Amino acid sequence: RHKNLELIPEVAREIERMRPELEFCFTVTLPPEWPEVQAIIARAQELGVAKRIINLGKVPVTDTPDLYARSHLSFLPSLLEVFSAVYPESLCTGVPLVTTDLRFSRDICKDAAVYFEPTNAKSAADAILSLVENEQKWHVISKRGRELFRQLPNATQKWELQRAMINDVAGRK
Repeated sequence: RHKNLELIPEVAREIERMRPELEFCFTVTLPPEWPEVQAIIARAQELGVAKRIINLGKVPVTDTPDLYARSHLSFLPSLLEVFSAVYPESLCTGVPLVTTDLRFSRDICKDAAVYFEPTNAKSAADAILSLVENEQKWHVISKRGRELFRQLPNATQKWELQRAMINDVAGRK
């Protein structure tokens, strides 16, 4: 539920309403047998936007670079995250990210994403279109994402930060 993926059909409908001539699709990588995924597809059919959502099913991690290379942007409508791989993957690949305007998203992405009101499909569609229709903005967000990625801690640094936090909480030095 916290991923807020049920917003996707609503956003697709808004984009189609606002820009009917625009060719686009949302590509998701979810197990098709999950009831939540089936509900998303059913809602897309109700709204007449089923052709706008393609589910590839589970994708091996080794195939994700190619998936990002074929994407114009990443859409992450999460309402709650500790740290999703989509954030660093998008930043690293330079694929601009459209995500929720929530503190955890801003803490991670800073000025390297376009934000929208968390459960507002029109706000999400506006954010997506702001990148699709403004090539300069798309390039600025892409470049800023790569710069921000280079500032993120590597695996060893993350472990040291986590260890320090655990020791601090446990009252150890």
